Amino acid sequence: MVHRCGRRKGRWACLHRCPCPTRLHNQRWSPDFVSDALGDDCLFRILCVVDDFSRECLPYVIDTSIDGLRVAHELERLGGRAGAPRMIVSDNDCELTSNAVFRWSLERLG
Repeated sequence: MVHRCGRRKGRWACLHRCPCPTRLHNQRWSPDFVSDALGDDCLFRILCVVDDFSRECLPYVIDTSIDGLRVAHELERLGGRAGAPRMIVSDNDCELTSNAVFRWSLERLG
C-alpha cells in the first residue's frame, strides 16, 4: 500500500510502503502465449507463466507447436519445481481451455 504525503517543490515528498506479505507467493499463476516468426518465416510459440504476486516469470516453454497436453505437462513440471498454485487465471486460448488442462487443474488445484 502506498501513501502519498503531497507534492512539494515539483516532486513527490515521501512514499510510505508496507512490506508485502510472503504468504501470497504462489497463490495465482497467469499463463499466456506469445507468437513470433524467424527470418525464414518459421513460426514459434512461447508459453509464459507469471506468478501474479511476485511478478516472476517462471521458465519459458518455447516450441513450434504447443498443445493442451503439453501445457498440462509443463504446468505439472513447473508446479513440481515451484509448488503448485492455488489458482490459475487465463484467457480463452484453445490450449488453455483444453480437456488436458481442465483435468490437470481438477487434480492439482481441487
